Amino acid sequence: MAGNYVYSFTAVAGTTAVSSFSKTVTVTFKYANEQIAGLNEGSLQIHYWDDTTNVWVALADSAVNTATNTVTATTTHFTYFAILGTQTSEGEGGETTTEVIDGDIIQCETSDNPFAVYIVKVVGDTKYIRHIVSLEIFNYYEHLDWNNLKQVDSLTNYSLSGWARVNTGPNNTPGPTDKVYEINGDQSKHWINMTAEQFLTHGGSDSAIYTVNQGELNLYTTGPDVMSL
Repeated sequence: MAGNYVYSFTAVAGTTAVSSFSKTVTVTFKYANEQIAGLNEGSLQIHYWDDTTNVWVALADSAVNTATNTVTATTTHFTYFAILGTQTSEGEGGETTTEVIDGDIIQCETSDNPFAVYIVKVVGDTKYIRHIVSLEIFNYYEHLDWNNLKQVDSLTNYSLSGWARVNTGPNNTPGPTDKVYEINGDQSKHWINMTAEQFLTHGGSDSAIYTVNQGELNLYTTGPDVMSL
């Protein structure tokens, strides 16, 4: 991602938000050379964030002009945009070592979903990852910053978790009535409707539950309860 910048474009007609256009609109982004360090300049394309699949999707007619340091494309809607490109070779072997710590956001170019971004949670020797299913999440946590996005070689050593809870107890601990939700890729939340004992007995793990704030939880639509894991 060039400069680790994400751009949010919106359009209004009077006071009414416009989500799509009847004709194409041309968008042009300018980048600095230092913002594309480690990227193949000729591979740069404008991407938009697809809220349905939660991935970055390239605008098909993206064209890079290396003389003017610009990328241009057309679109029929406004949303989140970013400039992405392929990484340059790291030399023989191509392997890099990246230290990943609790709270980091990571991406893996060689995974099945190379544009997916994950939040890392470290508990002991286990590293969990939670898929960011909405870019609105970045508005609710100061520590989440695109400038801190790290690229990793593999997700093999990470455990994927979609469980989240708003803790209302003292010092951000779980309260007696706090609910655990399963957050799905379609931006829906589903209460795990079972006792703590049932949750743990059927494969659940308290360590895998992410602590979120109420603002983020409110982003998601409410779906049916989860009655079994």
